[in-house]
Amino acid sequence: MTPNVSPSGGLPPNLNAEANVMPYLNARMGWAPSVVVTPGGGPGGDGGDFGSNTPNSTTQGINEALQSVAKAGGVVVVQNGNYALKATVTIPSNVALVLNGATLTASVTLPNLIVFKANASLAGYGAINGNRQAGTVVFMAAGGRLMGFGGVLTIANNAFGQNYFTGINITNCSDVEVSNITLVNTSMYVNGVTRGAFSDIHVLITADLGASAQNTRPVYIVANAAPTSFLKFTRVHVDGGGVQHISLMAFDGGQHGPIQNCSVTDSSFDHALDGSVADGLDVVGCDGVTVTGCFSSRVCDGISVCGSQNVALTSNVMKFCSASGISLADGSILATTKCITVVGNICVSNGTKPTCPPNAKTGIASISKAGSVTSDLVIVGNICGDQGKGFQQYGVFLDGTPTNVLTRHNNLHGNGTAGYGYAGSHPTVTVADNIT
Repeated sequence: MTPNVSPSGGLPPNLNAEANVMPYLNARMGWAPSVVVTPGGGPGGDGGDFGSNTPNSTTQGINEALQSVAKAGGVVVVQNGNYALKATVTIPSNVALVLNGATLTASVTLPNLIVFKANASLAGYGAINGNRQAGTVVFMAAGGRLMGFGGVLTIANNAFGQNYFTGINITNCSDVEVSNITLVNTSMYVNGVTRGAFSDIHVLITADLGASAQNTRPVYIVANAAPTSFLKFTRVHVDGGGVQHISLMAFDGGQHGPIQNCSVTDSSFDHALDGSVADGLDVVGCDGVTVTGCFSSRVCDGISVCGSQNVALTSNVMKFCSASGISLADGSILATTKCITVVGNICVSNGTKPTCPPNAKTGIASISKAGSVTSDLVIVGNICGDQGKGFQQYGVFLDGTPTNVLTRHNNLHGNGTAGYGYAGSHPTVTVADNIT
């Protein structure tokens, strides 16, 4: 059958508006003319209007269109409509797959629904639905770009049953961009990636991922096979839906760029679910992380830093968290946590869970497991008060473990028990000029 190829230098139908041209993955920079796949083509309207006359072969049509531009590089546009995929769609190197309002849905069991080759791209608006049949919805093991434009690009409903089944899995590669994406009841897993930017990502959870044998954290950044480093996260929002009982956004090892203007809200810990350990943002085993301008509410600890070093927490807001607003060290993990600055944060009305002990119902807390090392903390210029809610007992609380600590110029007024609490007497812990 004859492919629907737009005229040389032109844009495919419905993409002529200037608002859609700029993000069109550099289509005006010498890429080959676009190939268009439509839902009305092929036998039975299956989208197989490109290539072989094979009944019910939506995937065949899309894959053949992608392969037709693989050699020179180019763009394949999948037009508005519903496409039932019966095989993995593979995006070749230097090729962009653009959804123009299309919905791609797994209709059979697949390990991966969409696979990227090196420098591949997927963009546009529509939906990619694993339909609880695709283990991973989008798999990127060679870098590339995944970005929404022109509307909402949703990735949803991967299959459960094996570890690391996720909505987006990015593993052991470099030079990654993910932006303007919505994930629904699925997760993003990043492992061993260098040089990546992640922005404007919304994750919505209504079914607890922690109850499934897969990646149980909605956003999980881990350094396993290779150091995860030089990653930037901006405007990532995770809504735990009151059901998610594992931490909402976790950084587990590696070096990272800034984490900016992110928000994490509403885990199951706030709803007293047994076994819930759902912090908002965890920084565990990392070296060199800055967290700035982020917001946490209705989670266990708003931000938890443990086993990490060279971490700066600045200008974050923690409100109505079930335990502490900011936790430095962890009472259940043996670890070394050092060189942490906590400056200019607002931690108010935390400790909402009645069963938490008073010293955990704190704006900023350092409670270490016996045998841990916690040192070189600077806690300056923070506002930590209860604001009359009757939850938060301490503004700042340190157990007897930390050494080389400076706690100064904090506003700790209005807490239930005391503005400042310290369970030790080490001479290197300095407290001065706080408002209590």
